[in-house]
Amino acid sequence: MDRRKLEELLDKYSKGQCDPEEVQLLENWLSNMDRMTRNEQVFTSEDEAKKLEHTIWQSLHIEKSNHRISRLWPLIGKTAAMLVIGIGIFMVAKTKYAGSSLFARAVTWDTISVPQQAIKRVMLTDGSEVYLNAGSSIRYSSAYGTEKREVELLFGEARFDVVHDKKHPFIVHSGGLKTYVLGTQFTVTAYPSLKKIHVSVNRGKVSVLKDQQQISVLTQGQEVNYNLLTHVAERGEGKISAFNPEAQSSMLNNCSFNELALRIENAFGYTLIAKNKLIETYKFTGDIRFGEPLPGILKKLCAIHGNQFSIAGKEVYMY
Repeated sequence: MDRRKLEELLDKYSKGQCDPEEVQLLENWLSNMDRMTRNEQVFTSEDEAKKLEHTIWQSLHIEKSNHRISRLWPLIGKTAAMLVIGIGIFMVAKTKYAGSSLFARAVTWDTISVPQQAIKRVMLTDGSEVYLNAGSSIRYSSAYGTEKREVELLFGEARFDVVHDKKHPFIVHSGGLKTYVLGTQFTVTAYPSLKKIHVSVNRGKVSVLKDQQQISVLTQGQEVNYNLLTHVAERGEGKISAFNPEAQSSMLNNCSFNELALRIENAFGYTLIAKNKLIETYKFTGDIRFGEPLPGILKKLCAIHGNQFSIAGKEVYMY
């Protein structure tokens, strides 16, 4: 990553404007900086190093005291200085200000992502399991289970089978929502393009919070749908898509065309296109199963509203 890009990301981070991918990029850079070689020249001048130092301190909201890069400059050659200054800034901040959330997360969080047309099972250190649906990503601390049990669903859909532990509640962060449990099985769906977050419970009990305020308590068979645009939470039973990793399927119950298109793309790698605006208003109910021939699934879905479909390359047209 070049210096200008790094400064832009640090500035966005300090303002809380980074998206998950940008946060991950920034964290990767910081966590790998102390392993950089002299061939990875982040700086081209002393001024650039000073600018980056200022940006880092601003992003951490720390008042700079007596730190002086210029003292290093006469002691080493220009090429070596490019590396040493960068590492010096990072290591001083990392050691002296280890409590900063940016540096803490940079060295303690691991990310697991699943591409399209795949489902992945993740075993956590306490025995809890996470099943990631296609096109999903989570991250969790390498110290998970020692003091806290927290997982962040960056995007996508995941089912959590949580081992009971009264002393360490299990917390899932997703799009501003927090789901608290002690031991249960539940699913969180948070695909950004759908502009909503679903939480559904298969067994046990969960509490769902937004900005530290409880918006719903769910037990077996109950679900909540939180709209990210209107900030309205709607509870229901059996209305939200059910991800079943054992059966390699997702049961859609009255889902929108946009969600259907997303799930078709994630499960099969095909783009679903509506040939007219009316189709985009339809709701669909059906089972999308990995490994089942796509034409058979499309035939069942089209029968709901009397539609037909055609396939051209990697595109599916519904009309």
